[in-house]
Amino acid sequence: MTLRQKTLLTVAFIMILTLGVFFVASQQILLADYQELEEQAVRDNLDRAENALVNELDRMSTTLGDWSYWTDSYEFVVGEFPDFVEENIAPSTYESLQLSAMLYLDEAAEVYYASSYNPDTGEITPVNPSLERYVLANKALHYSSASPDPEADVHGIVMMPEGPYFLASRGVLRSDQSGPVVGSHLWARHLNADRIATLAEQTRLDLSFYRWEGDSNLPDDVAEARAGLAGERSARSALTVLDGERIAGYRLVNDLDGNPALILRVEQPRAIYQRGQDTLNSFLIFIGVIGLAVSGGLLLALNQTVLSRLSQLTAEVQRIGQQRDPSARVTVRGQDEIGQLAQGLNASFGALESAQQELQVSQARLQSVITRAPVILLAVDAQGILRLLEGQALETFGLQAERLLNQPFLEIAPNWGIQPTAYQQALAGQATHASEQIGERHMEIWYSPLPPDDRGNAA
Repeated sequence: MTLRQKTLLTVAFIMILTLGVFFVASQQILLADYQELEEQAVRDNLDRAENALVNELDRMSTTLGDWSYWTDSYEFVVGEFPDFVEENIAPSTYESLQLSAMLYLDEAAEVYYASSYNPDTGEITPVNPSLERYVLANKALHYSSASPDPEADVHGIVMMPEGPYFLASRGVLRSDQSGPVVGSHLWARHLNADRIATLAEQTRLDLSFYRWEGDSNLPDDVAEARAGLAGERSARSALTVLDGERIAGYRLVNDLDGNPALILRVEQPRAIYQRGQDTLNSFLIFIGVIGLAVSGGLLLALNQTVLSRLSQLTAEVQRIGQQRDPSARVTVRGQDEIGQLAQGLNASFGALESAQQELQVSQARLQSVITRAPVILLAVDAQGILRLLEGQALETFGLQAERLLNQPFLEIAPNWGIQPTAYQQALAGQATHASEQIGERHMEIWYSPLPPDDRGNAA
């Protein structure tokens, strides 16, 4: 792998690592903030929905006061206005007041009048027995002359078998709110699907209600939220991310007696979180573009100041090596580390050139000595082939080097008195010496191995 490729991979790795760090940090910081904003928005919407319930109860109780603090109602309860029902309570009354039931209790908390309204048939019917039993059993709904605060009102949510009701109760007084209190006047409004749809339209929320108890068909997310709310009695709200596009909030709603009654569920799009995702993606794209620009500029600067000069220097060194010309020099550009390296290479080439010149002089001198001295210099390679044969003594023995070179040495060695054993020892790496007498001539023979090759064999 070239230095240029290593540099490219290093810069790419650093850029990817930087983007990864930015991504993780952004996930932990930026998206966490958007998620917190999203959760707060869900809690605010839960508050809006709950406030809508409270406001409707308050309005119903306030309107109930107009009927409770009314001389006609007062006279009706004490038996002085027998035509009150015929003149004032009709299907249109229920529809205009959005009521499901209406009850009058006397001072002894006995039912004086009770009726319900069926919106499907438009008829007034007897009051629901379960609602009547609850009203009679709950003393907090009863008013009498002994009530400490006759103008106080009681209102809240009550759970009946057919569903939840808004229920409000006030003491019956004259129009000028003079007494004594002669009984109780109660209104009930069924929190049915139509009423829930009206609340959803008023609040512009996707809301729904579920029983706290007695409903075995709760959706999975509601059942999970109920379990969490039941486990933490101090917590009244819970949040659940339904998927990448929806989130839901849950609020525990207590009944008139302060017991858990309903689970209010608000579902909304994850617009805030998705906006955070879009912002993060735009931020990462921006960082990526900046990273690419910086990386490109860095690579360009490295290429101009380092890589291209190193490539040129490498090419020049390779060319000098191929030409085997130690007199050649590389180009020196600048006084930085690369320029100093080029100067060092030129100094090395100069020293190599001087050494080669000295070697050539030494070889010439040695050649002169060999050709004049009464010796024979020969060299045999590891395959036993005669590769070098020089010396003044060749003429003495009548030998011709050009006829003997590149011949198997062992075939001609016996003619010179050379022992194969000594030759084999030298080939194995052991220097030896022998004296031989050939005719009238005495020979001193030195066997010296040349430096071994990479595998340890004599050269």
